Amino acid sequence: ITERIVSFSNKLNGSLERSLAQFSQLVVLDVAMNGMEGNITESQLLKFSSLRVLDILQTGFIECGSSWIPPFQLENIGLRSRLLGPKFPVCLRSQKNFSAIDISNAGIVDVVPDWFWNLSSRIKNMNLSFNDLKGNLPDFSLQIHLSLLDLGSNSFLSRLPRFSTSLEILALAENSFFGPISHLCGILFANNSPSY
Repeated sequence: ITERIVSFSNKLNGSLERSLAQFSQLVVLDVAMNGMEGNITESQLLKFSSLRVLDILQTGFIECGSSWIPPFQLENIGLRSRLLGPKFPVCLRSQKNFSAIDISNAGIVDVVPDWFWNLSSRIKNMNLSFNDLKGNLPDFSLQIHLSLLDLGSNSFLSRLPRFSTSLEILALAENSFFGPISHLCGILFANNSPSY
């Protein structure tokens, strides 16, 4: 039984939705950066209890209704450029173990709910860019594993939060953050100081 489909950055095309059901034992489904298209519904993912990595950059939408609880716990959520919005995808609320999430350019026009910021203590990479997200940001200084945070091109209007010293890449462009940047300068100094 195939446990992995990893075929990113090829020239595959066609509709993924027609053949998805026959791969319900998958652990990894990574078909990003191809020419595939089609919509993915909750019913098509009903039997995917083993799925840990989902990366499906392509056109179309993924159904993520407010009452749906996915049967899987993902470690890597890659849904960039999929139509998830306009509401913030509530189906993410049940995902507790992910270390990477990319829901950039997903047509979300909403306030980021408080529960989203408290989901995973294992988070390393988070990309929420190119949506129309609003709301207050949490204190990221407690996210000790977070190394990449991209909040660029949204509608955040808030005080600049505190960030963890583990952060290596931070993108905040095209928002309306305000407040002192002394904390950021301290992180930059700590991360660029020579170690002996």
